[in-house]
Amino acid sequence: PVVKLPIPEPPKDYWDLEQDVGHIEETEEFPLPPAESEVYIWVPSPSLRSLRAAYERLEAARKGGESGGADKAIVEMAKAKLSAVGKDLKQLEEKDEGDKAIAVAAAEKLAKKLKKKGGKKKK
Repeated sequence: PVVKLPIPEPPKDYWDLEQDVGHIEETEEFPLPPAESEVYIWVPSPSLRSLRAAYERLEAARKGGESGGADKAIVEMAKAKLSAVGKDLKQLEEKDEGDKAIAVAAAEKLAKKLKKKGGKKKK
């Protein structure tokens, strides 16, 4: 898949909020964390999930090619592609961790305000 990778000082509209940024799953208790785990449920971005799936498929194909005796040049090409995709994946996973930290901090701030008001979320 084609995904946007982090760049230094991206323009305001660089990231597509639907495709490139993960989010906290809004449970019934939100902005409080779910009662059963007391930990927010993080949903990675579709871009990250897609790249993870592609990496896993490429890795499985490489292993199958090696164990099945595929042409060495093709296996080497797969290894090179796997390495490049792995680097992209690492960058997106680091971005995802940053996105998660920002989202959790914002949710915790909302939860604190809700607690100060002494109430529960309006339904």
